[in-house]
Amino acid sequence: MNTILQDKWMIIASIELLIILFLLIKLRKVKKTESLDKEILKSKATSINMSDIMNDIHLAPTLYKKLSRACHPDRFAGTNLEITANQLFQEAQLAENNYAKLCDLKKQIEQKLNISIS
Repeated sequence: MNTILQDKWMIIASIELLIILFLLIKLRKVKKTESLDKEILKSKATSINMSDIMNDIHLAPTLYKKLSRACHPDRFAGTNLEITANQLFQEAQLAENNYAKLCDLKKQIEQKLNISIS
């Protein structure tokens, strides 16, 4: 009688353990989805300016070509502006796909190198 009673308690304890494991797994999945929901809300909160993206795609390449030709260091070889031209050329290379930075750089190139870029 004692072994039968122990077997029943063992079965009940096993069932309780399975229920606890099931609930823990379910709770873990809920936490993962909550963190994903938070990430989605954060990404929706950031505003994306499509105008800037379109400028980067369509206008940046042509402006980069103009700037790289205008301030190429070989153009200023042997002059006191060669180092400045080299620095500006490197900055233009880094900002090759960023139209806003290229526009700012255009003003700097025109001022520092005393040239006009159309």
